[in-house]
Amino acid sequence: MRKILTLITASSLLFITACSTTAPAAPGKYAAVSQCLTNKGVIMYGAYWCPHCAAQKKRFGTDFQYIHYQECDDKGRGGDHALCVKNGITGYPTWIFPGQGRLSGEQEVRNLAKLANCVDDLPQADQNLLKKETFNINLQN
Repeated sequence: MRKILTLITASSLLFITACSTTAPAAPGKYAAVSQCLTNKGVIMYGAYWCPHCAAQKKRFGTDFQYIHYQECDDKGRGGDHALCVKNGITGYPTWIFPGQGRLSGEQEVRNLAKLANCVDDLPQADQNLLKKETFNINLQN
């Protein structure tokens, strides 16, 4: 009886673990540019409750998993309000480009890629749009 109970418990735990494990999402169309932004040290600062942050994350889709994101509300996952204050974050989302400055508000993925010199990692359709658009974004210090 004890062996059967142990076997049932072990099987149940194995089943629960297998069902609750989630694999990372498969790379999408912005995976390469997201990784490039992170490799260049670009950081997005935001808050879990911020609708503009949610919209910004949605622009990247599942590839936001590759973005270096810093939560600024202590109640959020990995939140560090003191770090955000130290870095002068006053609104969300804010993108910091090391040695260049910052951008506040929602941004097009292609514009972030242009500022970080990650254009070659964009899908061809986004590269074509950049060629047609007038690009005039000034980074703030």
